[in-house]
Amino acid sequence: MRAVIRLAWLAPLLALAACAPLAPQATATPWACEGGKGFRLISAGTATAIEINGMHFELEAAPGGAGETVYRCSMLEVSLREGSARVAMEGRPYLAGCRVVP
Repeated sequence: MRAVIRLAWLAPLLALAACAPLAPQATATPWACEGGKGFRLISAGTATAIEINGMHFELEAAPGGAGETVYRCSMLEVSLREGSARVAMEGRPYLAGCRVVP
C-alpha cells in the first residue's frame, strides 16, 4: 500500500508529459483562411501538430492524393496542396482558402 501511495505523485507528472508541447526546435507556421480565421501548423522532425481555436492537436501523416500532404487525428484533417490548405473538422469542411501568413 505504501508503494502505491509513494508512486501516486507520479500520475500528474506523467499526464503533463503526455500533453507536453513539441520539442523547442519546433517550427510554427501561421495560416490565414477565408472568413478571417486561421491556425498554426507546428512541425518538429516527424511530429506535426495544429493549434486552432485555442486547442492543440497532435496529428499523424495520412494518405493523400497526388501532390497533397494530409495530416489527421480523430477529430480533424489538414490537407496541404500547392501552397494552400484546408481543414475539415469531424468530416465537415471547417476552414478553406488558407495561405501561409508572410
